[in-house]
Amino acid sequence: SKDQLIKLFDVRAMREAAAFKGHKREVSALSWHPVHAELFASGCHGGAVHFWSTTRPEEPLSSCHGHGHASNAHDSAVWGVEWH
Repeated sequence: SKDQLIKLFDVRAMREAAAFKGHKREVSALSWHPVHAELFASGCHGGAVHFWSTTRPEEPLSSCHGHGHASNAHDSAVWGVEWH
């Protein structure tokens, strides 16, 4: 999203369950882990990829930042993330 947040909603209660803040640019991709339902990865326009747990929304579990901050990082927007 443009506000750099990822929001998790409880559709049964029709309310926001958690907000995940960590990206410095617009969030452009998200993928849920295929086995561990509480885990997901997100990517942003700045090239960063964050790994999250719904049980710990305060900060990412791990990150890979773009623009040369890490050898395996992206140097432009992340448009998709997949678990393999």
